[in-house]
Amino acid sequence: MLENQQSVSLVFLGWAGPQLSIAVYIALAFLLGMAAGPVLVVVRRARRRPV
Repeated sequence: MLENQQSVSLVFLGWAGPQLSIAVYIALAFLLGMAAGPVLVVVRRARRRPV
């Protein structure tokens, strides 16, 4: 990851992000994935419980 120091600008659904190194975008994607997993588990468990 540390070897990916080339600057890029990420464009997603019309939103253009700032120019950062590829390593920063990889780290952000990793952290978002780590945060999304437990959130999805909580949502799934909440749907299974009868009200």
